[in-house]
Amino acid sequence: MNTPRGGWLENWPWPERTFMERLSPASRRDLLSLGKQQPFQAGEVLSPYGDPASSVYLLRSRDSKVSACAKITGADGKLLAIRVSGDVIGEIAALEPSSRRSATVTICTAATVHRMPGTEFLRFLDQHPDGWQTLCRTIADRLAWADQRRLDFNDCPVSVRLARLLVEFAESYGRRTTVRPNGNGCEDGEAEAAGWEITIRLNYEELGNLVGAKVDAIGLAMREMREKGLVCLRNRHIVVIDNKGWENYGLQP
Repeated sequence: MNTPRGGWLENWPWPERTFMERLSPASRRDLLSLGKQQPFQAGEVLSPYGDPASSVYLLRSRDSKVSACAKITGADGKLLAIRVSGDVIGEIAALEPSSRRSATVTICTAATVHRMPGTEFLRFLDQHPDGWQTLCRTIADRLAWADQRRLDFNDCPVSVRLARLLVEFAESYGRRTTVRPNGNGCEDGEAEAAGWEITIRLNYEELGNLVGAKVDAIGLAMREMREKGLVCLRNRHIVVIDNKGWENYGLQP
């Protein structure tokens, strides 16, 4: 495991557009010094729905090659969003300390979580010039993501909504790989192709939650993409394949 040691902050590969990636090295160092570190395994609940919202969490990978991730689910269990290494969770609650959690946060890969009181997080923002700016950019990104999903629900068929989501996830949470797609799996085909393996495991129900579609519709859209050589499955991970066929969806990974 690539465990970070002294001097790692400047070189640690925080995913792009995350809270930590946008901070200066000095601000990262100060934020990581706050609160307590706690290891979590896949499937453990970090913060249940309805709990007092008194803490802010910073998600960090335990291995530089695999991003940590957490799933945000509503009271009905539907997947609402994904958070990855470098993201903060519960930051809005720090602004309203008497509130309660509006969603459940479940860790989906082994991770280290920095748990800090909301008051400490607010103090950090006040003491670092890039703190509030970074938080505002993070919130703006999340609102824009939610707005885009709503626009897609109204204007696009399921196949296009799903294609956009998969390409976005490949760009944000993918790792480069090569495959030999055969219409379903990634290993038994004749021709080799480059692609991006999405490091977060998502089932059809969760994908449907994110794009506003039923499981059957997601299954049909996935089958269509597999038959066109756009995606394949490897150990329950979706691989988005470099293929000009994405242009039919108005996309190019």
